Amino acid sequence: MVRKISSPATSLRQTSAFGIAAALIDPRILGVLHHLHQQPAIAWQPHELAAISSLSRAAFAKHFREVMGTTPIRHLTAWRMRLASKSLRFSGEAIKTLAFELGYKNESTFSVVSKRY
Repeated sequence: MVRKISSPATSLRQTSAFGIAAALIDPRILGVLHHLHQQPAIAWQPHELAAISSLSRAAFAKHFREVMGTTPIRHLTAWRMRLASKSLRFSGEAIKTLAFELGYKNESTFSVVSKRY
């Protein structure tokens, strides 16, 4: 007999909201997302995000991944790429300027990251 072992993240996905929808009802994650989205250029550190959520670093990392389905840094990178895409489509802003506004140290790093998305 084969039994499927479900993780807490799998259970969360099956029984309740997941991702952004789940974050909207989770004040700890919602607070972190607010900071990430309002200040995407900051080089956020795990301990800073954990402090915002009022959790330990380990508990925060686990909880964020269970709720959002990704890590905070991957979420931030995806958010930055969404902002970049919108800006590149609707403004004449130079890529170099955009890269710095989104927290990248140089245009080259921004270029490498953007090719992944």
